[in-house]
Amino acid sequence: MTTYPPIDLRGATVLVTGGAQGIGKAVATRFAARGATVAIGDLDADLARTTARSLGGSGHALDVRDPDSFAAFVAQAESAHGPVEVLVNNVGALAGVMTATPEPALNVVRRLVRDDRALRADDAERAAYNSRMADESRTRTRESR
Repeated sequence: MTTYPPIDLRGATVLVTGGAQGIGKAVATRFAARGATVAIGDLDADLARTTARSLGGSGHALDVRDPDSFAAFVAQAESAHGPVEVLVNNVGALAGVMTATPEPALNVVRRLVRDDRALRADDAERAAYNSRMADESRTRTRESR
Protein backbone atom coordinates (compact mmCIF):
# COMPACT_ATOMS: atom_id res chain seq x y z
CA MET A 1 0.00 0.00 0.00
CA THR A 2 1.26 3.47 -0.88
CA THR A 3 1.94 5.75 2.06
CA TYR A 4 1.37 9.45 1.57
CA PRO A 5 3.14 12.16 3.56
CA PRO A 6 0.96 14.26 5.86
CA ILE A 7 -0.22 17.43 4.17
CA ASP A 8 -1.30 20.54 6.00
CA LEU A 9 -4.65 21.57 4.54
CA ARG A 10 -5.45 24.24 7.13
CA GLY A 11 -6.95 27.18 5.30
CA ALA A 12 -6.80 25.55 1.84
CA THR A 13 -9.78 26.29 -0.39
CA VAL A 14 -11.27 23.04 -1.68
CA LEU A 15 -14.02 22.83 -4.30
CA VAL A 16 -16.15 19.68 -4.35
CA THR A 17 -18.57 19.14 -7.21
CA GLY A 18 -21.63 17.08 -6.26
CA GLY A 19 -20.72 17.49 -2.59
CA ALA A 20 -24.16 17.96 -1.03
CA GLN A 21 -24.61 14.28 -0.21
CA GLY A 22 -23.14 10.81 -0.63
CA ILE A 23 -19.49 10.37 -1.57
CA GLY A 24 -19.06 14.07 -2.34
CA LYS A 25 -20.28 14.98 1.15
CA ALA A 26 -17.92 12.40 2.68
CA VAL A 27 -15.00 13.89 0.75
CA ALA A 28 -15.94 17.45 1.76
CA THR A 29 -16.29 16.33 5.39
CA ARG A 30 -12.81 14.78 5.37
CA PHE A 31 -11.24 17.91 3.89
CA ALA A 32 -13.03 20.12 6.42
CA ALA A 33 -11.85 17.86 9.25
CA ARG A 34 -8.28 18.46 8.08
CA GLY A 35 -8.80 22.24 8.27
CA ALA A 36 -9.68 23.03 4.67
CA THR A 37 -12.44 25.45 3.76
CA VAL A 38 -14.83 23.66 1.44
CA ALA A 39 -17.05 25.10 -1.25
CA ILE A 40 -19.68 22.62 -2.37
CA GLY A 41 -21.33 22.87 -5.77
CA ASP A 42 -24.43 20.80 -6.46
CA LEU A 43 -27.63 20.76 -8.50
CA ASP A 44 -29.47 20.83 -5.15
CA ALA A 45 -28.30 24.30 -4.10
CA ASP A 46 -30.25 24.30 -0.83
CA LEU A 47 -28.74 20.99 0.27
CA ALA A 48 -25.28 22.19 -0.86
CA ARG A 49 -25.65 25.27 1.36
CA THR A 50 -26.90 23.22 4.32
CA THR A 51 -24.10 20.67 4.02
CA ALA A 52 -21.41 23.32 3.51
CA ARG A 53 -22.66 25.41 6.44
CA SER A 54 -22.34 22.35 8.71
CA LEU A 55 -18.69 22.13 7.61
CA GLY A 56 -17.91 25.85 7.90
CA GLY A 57 -17.84 26.36 4.14
CA SER A 58 -20.12 27.65 1.41
CA GLY A 59 -22.67 25.94 -0.82
CA HIS A 60 -23.46 26.93 -4.38
CA ALA A 61 -25.78 26.04 -7.24
CA LEU A 62 -23.85 24.08 -9.84
CA ASP A 63 -24.77 22.26 -13.02
CA VAL A 64 -21.47 20.88 -14.31
CA ARG A 65 -22.98 20.44 -17.78
CA ASP A 66 -23.18 24.23 -18.07
CA PRO A 67 -19.84 26.06 -18.49
CA ASP A 68 -21.31 29.32 -17.18
CA SER A 69 -22.57 27.56 -14.06
CA PHE A 70 -19.11 26.09 -13.42
CA ALA A 71 -17.43 29.47 -13.96
CA ALA A 72 -19.88 31.11 -11.54
CA PHE A 73 -19.24 28.39 -8.94
CA VAL A 74 -15.47 28.94 -9.11
CA ALA A 75 -15.84 32.74 -9.01
CA GLN A 76 -18.20 32.66 -6.03
CA ALA A 77 -16.02 30.20 -4.13
CA GLU A 78 -12.86 32.22 -4.75
CA SER A 79 -14.63 35.42 -3.76
CA ALA A 80 -15.70 33.82 -0.48
CA HIS A 81 -12.56 31.84 0.37
CA GLY A 82 -9.63 32.86 -1.84
CA PRO A 83 -7.83 30.98 -4.62
CA VAL A 84 -8.76 27.35 -5.18
CA GLU A 85 -6.06 24.94 -4.09
CA VAL A 86 -7.89 21.63 -4.57
CA LEU A 87 -10.64 20.68 -7.01
CA VAL A 88 -12.44 17.39 -6.35
CA ASN A 89 -14.47 16.50 -9.39
CA ASN A 90 -16.98 14.16 -7.79
CA VAL A 91 -19.33 14.61 -10.77
CA GLY A 92 -18.09 12.94 -13.95
CA ALA A 93 -19.76 15.34 -16.36
CA LEU A 94 -17.13 18.04 -15.82
CA ALA A 95 -15.25 16.71 -18.83
CA GLY A 96 -18.10 18.04 -21.00
CA VAL A 97 -17.58 21.50 -19.54
CA MET A 98 -13.89 21.36 -20.31
CA THR A 99 -14.58 20.27 -23.89
CA ALA A 100 -17.37 22.75 -24.59
CA THR A 101 -15.73 25.78 -23.01
CA PRO A 102 -12.33 24.92 -21.61
CA GLU A 103 -11.38 28.13 -19.87
CA PRO A 104 -13.34 28.05 -16.56
CA ALA A 105 -12.41 24.50 -15.62
CA LEU A 106 -9.00 24.46 -17.24
CA ASN A 107 -7.93 27.64 -15.48
CA VAL A 108 -8.59 25.98 -12.14
CA VAL A 109 -6.87 22.77 -13.24
CA ARG A 110 -3.85 24.69 -14.57
CA ARG A 111 -3.41 26.42 -11.22
CA LEU A 112 -3.70 23.12 -9.38
CA VAL A 113 -1.18 21.40 -11.62
CA ARG A 114 1.33 24.10 -10.72
CA ASP A 115 0.75 23.28 -7.05
CA ASP A 116 1.99 19.75 -6.48
CA ARG A 117 0.82 19.99 -2.88
CA ALA A 118 -2.79 20.20 -4.00
CA LEU A 119 -2.47 17.15 -6.20
CA ARG A 120 -0.86 15.15 -3.40
CA ALA A 121 -3.60 16.35 -1.03
CA ASP A 122 -6.25 14.93 -3.34
CA ASP A 123 -4.40 11.61 -3.53
CA ALA A 124 -3.94 11.54 0.25
CA GLU A 125 -7.59 12.28 0.93
CA ARG A 126 -8.65 9.61 -1.55
CA ALA A 127 -6.36 7.10 0.14
CA ALA A 128 -7.64 8.08 3.60
CA TYR A 129 -11.24 7.80 2.45
CA ASN A 130 -10.66 4.41 0.80
CA SER A 131 -8.93 3.16 3.94
CA ARG A 132 -11.80 4.33 6.15
CA MET A 133 -14.38 2.73 3.85
CA ALA A 134 -12.44 -0.56 3.90
CA ASP A 135 -12.27 -0.44 7.72
CA GLU A 136 -16.02 0.20 7.96
CA SER A 137 -16.73 -2.62 5.52
CA ARG A 138 -14.62 -5.04 7.60
CA THR A 139 -16.44 -3.91 10.75
CA ARG A 140 -19.86 -4.44 9.16
CA THR A 141 -18.79 -7.89 7.94
CA ARG A 142 -17.64 -8.87 11.46
CA GLU A 143 -20.83 -7.53 13.03
CA SER A 144 -23.05 -9.43 10.59
CA ARG A 145 -21.50 -12.81 11.52
